[in-house]
Amino acid sequence: MPESIQPTILKDLYVELGKNFRHFLAWRRFLFAGYFAIIAGIISAFDWGTKSTSYLNPFLLLVAIVITLLFWVLDVRNRQLIRNVSDAGVNLEKKLGLGERGSYSIYKNEEHLLTHSGILALFYIFSILAFTTLLVAAMV
Repeated sequence: MPESIQPTILKDLYVELGKNFRHFLAWRRFLFAGYFAIIAGIISAFDWGTKSTSYLNPFLLLVAIVITLLFWVLDVRNRQLIRNVSDAGVNLEKKLGLGERGSYSIYKNEEHLLTHSGILALFYIFSILAFTTLLVAAMV
């Protein structure tokens, strides 16, 4: 590959990585919104069931726990894809001569006590604990 073409190809790859990065971030948002929509439906059914002493309540809570676990697994997988794109971006920034000034390098070098991933993991853990507590209470 001629040297004059390579920077153009690298820049095109960088643009494509940006699109992929935003795509996976959007999927994280869609997963979280979808989780809330499904759980809202389950909680509505649970609320209806408590008013009519339904025997479906333990089943609904089990479904809520399973749904939470599934969405958590999807979030973990999405997080891996985001990190893969970010790592590829850091490598590409080095080839483009951006060093530590590139967006992906800045993103990877940021240190926070709580990250989005950490907060979402805490949220899913709390949800599982809450549904498990309600399940135990419903079965007593």
